[in-house]
Amino acid sequence: MPTRQPHTPESSTAFIFQPLLEDHCNRLGTIQAGYLLKLIDVVGAFAALQYVDNEFNVVTASLDRTNFINTIHVWEFIAMEATVTQVWNSSLEVVVDVYAVNYRQNTGHSCPITSRKVARAYLVFVAFNSDRSKAKLPALQWHTAPQHAALLAADLRKKRRFAEDNAAPWIAIDGTDADAITLRTHLATDKDANLSGNVFGGVILEQISTAARIAAEKHCLGQTVVNARADRMSFIAPGFIGETIETRAIITQVWRTSMEVQVEVQAINPNHPGKPRHIASCYMVLVRITDDGRPADVPPYQPHTEPQQHRQQGADTRRALRDKEGRDIDKLHANSGTVQALTQHNDWTLARQLADWRYRLRLAWHVLQTGKAPSNLQRFLTK
Repeated sequence: MPTRQPHTPESSTAFIFQPLLEDHCNRLGTIQAGYLLKLIDVVGAFAALQYVDNEFNVVTASLDRTNFINTIHVWEFIAMEATVTQVWNSSLEVVVDVYAVNYRQNTGHSCPITSRKVARAYLVFVAFNSDRSKAKLPALQWHTAPQHAALLAADLRKKRRFAEDNAAPWIAIDGTDADAITLRTHLATDKDANLSGNVFGGVILEQISTAARIAAEKHCLGQTVVNARADRMSFIAPGFIGETIETRAIITQVWRTSMEVQVEVQAINPNHPGKPRHIASCYMVLVRITDDGRPADVPPYQPHTEPQQHRQQGADTRRALRDKEGRDIDKLHANSGTVQALTQHNDWTLARQLADWRYRLRLAWHVLQTGKAPSNLQRFLTK
């Protein structure tokens, strides 16, 4: 097989542009978060497939740091742009930016310029060969300081995910939570299939979002809630057509106007109903709002069991870690211009050869701590 040449972020860029119809809106006339997450997964997969030239199959492995900062109203257009930010051995991260375009107010065709920012999401895809073995992906070739900062930020997110798993470990929902669980089921049919014949990741994301919203509304006594964040979404195993997808959600913590919901997804084979398989998990943060869209106080939450108490503590830990990570990544991007110093003392080729993520993390931390790139990259990497 001939050696594949490195690809650039620009070569992977994918777009979606479509109107928001009433079928996919909530009672406020704005987009349902589950449907939005489904579209995010679609355009992210497009970008990943473009990067690998459709040579491999790609599956969604995780979704992280998805912040909803605005909403989309019925009959506005949904515009999405997805780009690969980092490539590891057999996996790659894709960033998806979401915009809302009001065609009655905007006549231009450049969506990122004429539109309103709605959300940003980071997805990780894993590439597989036709025999289902993991593929070896071509290296990402970056050209600008912002692209390099995005690469470093991807490595930082990967490192922090492992740290968060250790600091606030996942506590499975069990029989002691029976009174607090919100349960939702969905029969997977052919219309839910992806290219591999398994349940499409976007369908599972939609089920997760719906279950989290129902759990949050139940806690808020039927008041309106909207999604603010999706995090640590992990696809553990595939779901298959014909299985029942069972989604379970439980409140973990409540703050003043927001709450975190833990969601687990199981697949149940009709031939083995007593052996459900854990296939996905996620944390969702939702905000209670009034009819005019303003945040409202959430009823207090009191854990009753030891696992519920540990989940409450974990939620506070995750919130603190995410806030710190956000500040660090903002600092990385703010200092992206300092990475241009590499060109003054080193060839860009040397910087592109930082294939080992440990070296890239060392460089990222140096920029975070000093606000500038090292004057001699070769000496810095061989310390």
